[in-house]
Amino acid sequence: MKTSFKTVSFASLAIIALVSGIYAATHIFLPPTHDHWQKKFPANMQIQSLAEFDSQFLVIDFWASWCVPCADSLPHYKSLFAPFTAEKLQWVAVNQDLDKKNADAFLKRNQLQDIPVFYDSNASLQQAFKVRGLPTLIVFDQNRKEITRVSGYDKSKQQAVEALIMAALAEQP
Repeated sequence: MKTSFKTVSFASLAIIALVSGIYAATHIFLPPTHDHWQKKFPANMQIQSLAEFDSQFLVIDFWASWCVPCADSLPHYKSLFAPFTAEKLQWVAVNQDLDKKNADAFLKRNQLQDIPVFYDSNASLQQAFKVRGLPTLIVFDQNRKEITRVSGYDKSKQQAVEALIMAALAEQP
């Protein structure tokens, strides 16, 4: 049986293309990793990574000092989550300001210096969790699976939003 040079060349190119495709699929186009849980952030508390939170529920609230609705949402969520023990629920407000000074001035002006804050000026968590606008609040269960997300803040709809969050918390064992 005679094989031509064209057949061998085509077969070689096909194998090279196949190997290149497999390499690209496994090394270049990897699914997102969960490194964002381990990443350390500047913070106003001892905890500096999401992985350090050990409560049954974790709430991440994305905000910025220039975000008008955030001035209402942060105090509201602070009072909403205050009754929960640290074993049941922990909350972190992830700031998106480029300059930490702006965030700190906002917190002081609104008497919120005591809320737990991560300063994420390069928006790495915002990108990791595909947050499209501010404020955005995400609730995670003990396995850190997202169980609910609230985008935006509207005072007139807060009772419904509170009910949604409390229902999500109540559904989990």
